[in-house]
Amino acid sequence: MCARDDTRKKYGITHVVTCVSLYEESFPPDPAEVKSGHWHVIRLADAATSDLLSHLEDVTTFVKTAIDSGGTVAIHSLEGVSRAASICIAFLMKHRSKSLREAFDEVAERRPDVRVNRGFWRQLHAYEFYVKGKNSIEEADLPGAIIFEVDAMASIIGRFKAKHPVPLIANPSPRKVSAIKNDAKAALTGGAFCGSPRKSKQPHTPKLHAAVNTNVANEPDEFALTETSSPPKKRARTEERLSTLVV
Repeated sequence: MCARDDTRKKYGITHVVTCVSLYEESFPPDPAEVKSGHWHVIRLADAATSDLLSHLEDVTTFVKTAIDSGGTVAIHSLEGVSRAASICIAFLMKHRSKSLREAFDEVAERRPDVRVNRGFWRQLHAYEFYVKGKNSIEEADLPGAIIFEVDAMASIIGRFKAKHPVPLIANPSPRKVSAIKNDAKAALTGGAFCGSPRKSKQPHTPKLHAAVNTNVANEPDEFALTETSSPPKKRARTEERLSTLVV
């Protein structure tokens, strides 16, 4: 609706961001508005393998420039719950000093039915690290399991990192990786399909867990990454059987 001229005039919209695929488009962008720099168009499907990450720098700059000039920006996709929401989240991270978690919460407060797809979550996670030099959400706690999209996601994020190899904010101290408490993990699960870190029912992709190395003198924050192993009881039973066989 915001693409219609009468709607833009009614609500004082001076700039528009359109993020849809061609076949989803009901009202094509005004060529004159696009040429004048008042309409930013991103051709992208709402799919986990779509590359939104490569557009975030340009589109967030477009939104900031429009707002700084006193304009009002309408950001829309087909339903406004995944692509448009992701762009809003990226803008809040880049130009309003929000973390990914804070930006999502702010958008969700205004649009409770936000359902960012699992691929865009990983791309926003990579964008947060580029903007902040750290992440506010552990990758293992992002909604949805990336299984069939692993190669596509690695390619999208890899291209972005090759173009932007250094975070905008440098963090001189090493990143600290710590285990998340069980109650904290529980707070990030249960709810709608693939929508938020608090609402996803999808299984998490298996990840590496951080094991704190307490044997290093004066370096309590040093850690080593180890693969998830069997539970202690199961491991003990296995070792008992092995010792029996050896005897």
